[in-house]
Amino acid sequence: MVRYGLDAHVRATPVRRDALACVALPTCPLAMAEAERYLPSFGRAVERLLATHGLRDLPLVLRITGCPNGCARPYLAEIALVGKAPGRYNLHLGGDGRGQRLNALYRENVDEATILTELDAAFARFAAEREPGERFADFAWRAGLVAASAVREGSMRALAWDPEVATQEPALLDEANAGLERMDARRVSSGRSATCRASTP
Repeated sequence: MVRYGLDAHVRATPVRRDALACVALPTCPLAMAEAERYLPSFGRAVERLLATHGLRDLPLVLRITGCPNGCARPYLAEIALVGKAPGRYNLHLGGDGRGQRLNALYRENVDEATILTELDAAFARFAAEREPGERFADFAWRAGLVAASAVREGSMRALAWDPEVATQEPALLDEANAGLERMDARRVSSGRSATCRASTP
């Protein structure tokens, strides 16, 4: 395998090995931004940030998709970019490594420099405050990075946490539902249907 260059899966960092992107531009007519062609360079940038904070060998699920349809299943990733326009993405954080929890919108319609700045700050906190064996996305929820951002952005995915988190953080759940009520008022005024509510298990 080494002789023929087929050992990349052995040499790759966890983030590179587990990364996924849809084909996006130029193949998909629905794509609004690059994904498959952008993943290698963006992945290297994320690897550099992780290495800076001593996190290079930790598992991390990264996905990029060229539009909100999400063919690369970005909404389940710990870190995801969802294309909005050429060179601009929504940054999502918080999906777990098992594909059992949706992530949340963290920053909307931002460029690469902003994304990397936000990730650098998040990785710095993760390196300093993480618990033994804790994954990045689990830390993001526990530390309030995702919940606070999702409520601020008015994202319905603020409610897509583990049942344990919803039980442990009822105040955040109430705050998120209050945000949905504000969203409802805007939706109803524009003639659209209301959103759903969430409750603790």
